[in-house]
Formats: sequence, structure tokens, C-alpha cells
Amino acid sequence: MSHRLLLVLPFFFVFFSSLSEICEGQGTYVVITNGLGPNIDLTLHCYFKEKDLGVQVLHYNETFGFRFKPNVLDTKLLFCSFQWGQSDLHSFDIYKTEDKCLYCQWSITTAGPCFFNQDTSLYDICYQWK
Repeated sequence: MSHRLLLVLPFFFVFFSSLSEICEGQGTYVVITNGLGPNIDLTLHCYFKEKDLGVQVLHYNETFGFRFKPNVLDTKLLFCSFQWGQSDLHSFDIYKTEDKCLYCQWSITTAGPCFFNQDTSLYDICYQWK
């Protein structure tokens, strides 16, 4: 029993430390989920002025998350591009200063990105690709 506890303790420490930092104003956390469907990989690339977060490839239902301090950014938005299969390259401002979310959850679909609605517990605030 004590061995199991030793294995679980680091997870809880990291989880609650991260949650504590977010709640105490230490930054905004953005999570992007591949909601395209089974067997469709999502390639995404996020960046803001002089900060490249790199290219990520997510399988269906996988997530990519990152934290940043909005007041430190030289720009007021965080921009991502998305592509899957033979689709065109799509882009979206995944965070704008006026959004003011601390934990911003997105699901990427073929129709567009959908924001997690805290009131309904669904990804039902959706935007179309430009």
C-alpha cells in the first residue's frame, strides 16, 4: 500500500501545484484537444511574438497544453495554425487578452475551434474557420 502512495504522490503534487499557480494568477493555461474524429491526426503550431511553441501532432482526443503570463506578452494574442489530412491550413487566435480566461479549453473540429463552456460543460462555443 505504501508503494502505491509513493507512486501517486508526485502526480498530486504536480497537479495541485499547477492548479494553485493558475488560481493565484501565475498565468493562463491553454489546452487544445483534437476533436476531429477517430484516425484523424491534428498538426498544430502555436506562437506569439518571438515565442514559438513548436509543431505538435495530436491523435484523436489527445491534448496539448501550455501556460503563459498574458501581461508579459508583447502582443495581445496567441495564434495557432491547424491542419489535418489533405485539408488547407487553418488559423485561429486561440487566446486574446480580452478573453481573460485562466483555463482556456479548446476542441478543434473540422467546422472550427470550439471553446469549453463552463455553464454547460460542453464545447459549444464554436467559431468557423476563416
